[in-house]
Order: sequence, then structure tokens, then C-alpha cells
Amino acid sequence: MADQPHFAMVGGSIWGNRGAEAMLLTTIAQIRAYAPNAVFNVYTIYPDRDRLLVSEENIHFLSGKPLAFGLLYFPFALLHNLLSFLGISFPLPSSLKKMKDSSCLLDMGGITFSDGRTPQLLYNVFSIWPALLLGVPVIKLSQAMGPFERGLNRHLANHFLPKCKMVFARGAITEDHLRGLNLPKGSYRSAADIAFLYQPTDSLSEENEERVTRILTKLEEIQESGRRVISIIPSSLVFQQSKSGEGVYGSKLLNIIREVCQESAHVVVLPNASRAGSGKVMNNDLTAIDALETLADFDMAGYAINYEAGIGETLALFRDIWRNKAQIRGLLEKRLGEVQASASQQFNYLREEIIHGN
Repeated sequence: MADQPHFAMVGGSIWGNRGAEAMLLTTIAQIRAYAPNAVFNVYTIYPDRDRLLVSEENIHFLSGKPLAFGLLYFPFALLHNLLSFLGISFPLPSSLKKMKDSSCLLDMGGITFSDGRTPQLLYNVFSIWPALLLGVPVIKLSQAMGPFERGLNRHLANHFLPKCKMVFARGAITEDHLRGLNLPKGSYRSAADIAFLYQPTDSLSEENEERVTRILTKLEEIQESGRRVISIIPSSLVFQQSKSGEGVYGSKLLNIIREVCQESAHVVVLPNASRAGSGKVMNNDLTAIDALETLADFDMAGYAINYEAGIGETLALFRDIWRNKAQIRGLLEKRLGEVQASASQQFNYLREEIIHGN
């Protein structure tokens, strides 16, 4: 094993989306368990913000913005690739050289190469293409992919996914989609979301600590009084997709909150992703995921609901959850160990094939 292996990473960030932060920090912590001196070159869409939140010598935050990949990394990687055949040494920008010097590129994008996500599709391609041109192995950590029925997406997925060293599918649905592509045998397998392995000790940043402490103290007082604390996580993406906007989505949440309050519970509205000082919708509340890529791991797919469902249907499902909350909690606890073992397969692979394989 190299004394100080380097890992390039894309698709995660510290600021903005808590899911992306959990995936990034969990991956760093898991790798450090086997390679404590590892260096991480993180290509993030919020490089300046991330540097302010985490300042560690072995973690480099580099620009992972679409323009950086499309207009800087890709053309330089392409020229380097072409000229290397002629024996000509071609200098690379320092940020791209860090990628070339890495043992692999770990792609942890939540959803990639999926029909109906054309703007994101270009980023899915250009965020791994430079690494492929530079001969850096690409490993796609657990993520939702597919379906691959539309022409452009199917063409690009068929071209780029087989070039990846390993593709980890987030659940059986994605794995089934991948079977329809021309992937080499043994180049993909199923694994649960990395974030299920997250531990509080994995955190590397401090943000609004005083405010969080005050809120936690207040919630502890409420719990000590005998009241339940219920968290509701709104989604800005669902808000956008709702045909009637605030009137529909807001009413659903408000009706649930009213019903919970009748049970003497205290409601906390918790954003999973927030960008203080930004009015932009992207990564500002929740990046929605396909619930059936996640809930199915816990035998909970029946509790997923379409955002277009009416208030009556939404409330009926909530009441069912509320009545069966003890049973649901038990089922989640029972399956959690299995899900974590599934997620761990990815880091077992990295240890065997990348860390000890070098």
C-alpha cells in the first residue's frame, strides 16, 4: 500500500446539501480507517465555501463547477491524452494534475445518467471524462442510475459507464437498469447509500454551533416534559414540481403539522440542505431522491407517495405511519445493520482493489 494514497472525489460538498456532505465525510472517514495519511482532492461546486468550513492539510477543495470541468479540465485532459501518443509532455493545470496523481476518482453523485435529467446529464459526463482521458480509474459509489430508455442518455450511459472501473448501484432497481447496458461482467454491483454509515465523529466542520446548541437544549426540555418531537423535512424540488406551488405543497405540510400538534407533539421544520444568504433553489432545502431506491432497503416502499397525491391521500398515509410508528421503528432498527453492511462493501472494495492493490 502506498504511504500516502491520493483520492479524487466529485459529487460531494460540505456546504449546501447535507446528504452530499454526509456522503463526502463518510467516505473520507472510511478511507482514513485503512489509510490514515490519505490525501483527498475534492472537486466541489462550492470550493470557496467548503474551504472556509474545513481546513485540513490533506483535504484539498478544488473547483468542481460545470464550467471548470467543461472548459478547463476536459480540453487540457484531451490535449494531454492526444500529445502523450506523440511522446510530447503537456503541462496540466495544478487542479487537474491533482486528479491525474490520484489513485482513482470517486464519483458520489446522488443520481446520474437518468432519463429526464438532460441538463445534469452533461455534468454526469464531463465530471468523469477528464479522469478517463488521464487514465485515472473511475469508481461510481452508490447512486441511482437509469432508466436508460431515451436516446441521448442511453447512448452516453452505454459509452461512459463501461469505462468505469466499478459502478455501485443504489438498490435493485438501478441494478436492473444497468443489466440492460453493455457493461463488462463484474463491473457493477449493488450497494446501499454511503450515508447510512455516517457517524457524528465523521464531521469535520463547525457551522452555527451556538444556534444548534440552543435549539438542542430547547428540544431536550420539550422531550423531558413528556412531549414527542417530530421533524418535518420540506423539499424545495417538490415545491417546484407541485403544479399549484405553495397552495398545494404548503397545505399538505400544514395539515400534517396540525394533526401532529393535536397529539401534543412538537414539530421541528428541518431543512436537509440550506444555503445561507442564497435565494437560489438548487441545493436549498432538499435534493429529492427516488424514494424507492432507498425505502425498499428497509421494506418501507409502501410508505412512499407521489408528490401529486391529494391532501386526503397524504394525510391518510401519515395517519397510517403514526398509528404504526412503534412497528416501523422496530423494522428500521432491524434492517439498519443489513443496510450498513451493504454500504460497507464499497469500502471493502476500495481497500482491496485501490489501497492495497497499488
